[in-house]
Amino acid sequence: MPQIARKLRRRHLIYYLRVFERESGELLGHLVDITPEGILLMGERDIAPGTGFTMTMDLPTEICGRPKVQFTGRCVWARTDPVTGLRDTGFKLDDLPLPELNVIGVLIDDYGFRD
Repeated sequence: MPQIARKLRRRHLIYYLRVFERESGELLGHLVDITPEGILLMGERDIAPGTGFTMTMDLPTEICGRPKVQFTGRCVWARTDPVTGLRDTGFKLDDLPLPELNVIGVLIDDYGFRD
């Protein structure tokens, strides 16, 4: 599958936040980096490109009055990390509603590494 060009620079956070499949509650992985358009997860689960999910992510503290944020997206690539042996999985997020965009913006501003 061809790589999709990223428009926004991904931001690493000071936390590896947990991301779950909303319906089953199954852990999909831990957040490695994020933009309003996509996320990178690291975990044990093998997720095939093209697979879509509705996801819930625990926040480190309430942001905009929320302990969690929900979004939908689909896997665009996956590979095994040669160092950890865990799966790195890139997701493209569907168009986020303004409240979710605000939460992600605050998350990046407050918990993102300054680089």
